[in-house]
Amino acid sequence: MLSEREFGEFKRGPLQMLVLFLLSQQDMYGYQIAQEIKARSGGKFTVSETAFYVVLYRLIDKEYISKQKEVGVKKARVFYHLEPTGREFLNDLLNAYQTMSDGVWDILNSTAQHSER
Repeated sequence: MLSEREFGEFKRGPLQMLVLFLLSQQDMYGYQIAQEIKARSGGKFTVSETAFYVVLYRLIDKEYISKQKEVGVKKARVFYHLEPTGREFLNDLLNAYQTMSDGVWDILNSTAQHSER
């Protein structure tokens, strides 16, 4: 069984794609994004706060997303917004993920005959 650290490293790959996907549906604040990931995965995909915010800051640095602070009644929240370049990057990630996923399944479903060549 994978250790918590190994599983965390495995999840880091698709995390930026998931963040961008959720932001393509609506602007969200950080905690909301993390909770949506957890809820939509049925609790199978949870994210540590540290890893999560590292991804958000990288996406901001690359100008794929922007942030805006909104002051509410109880506290201020930082909302994240998907920029047009982020939407393009998301489409590229989704295509690459599909291709890679198909290739991985092709390998896993291949018969032993292929390795005898």
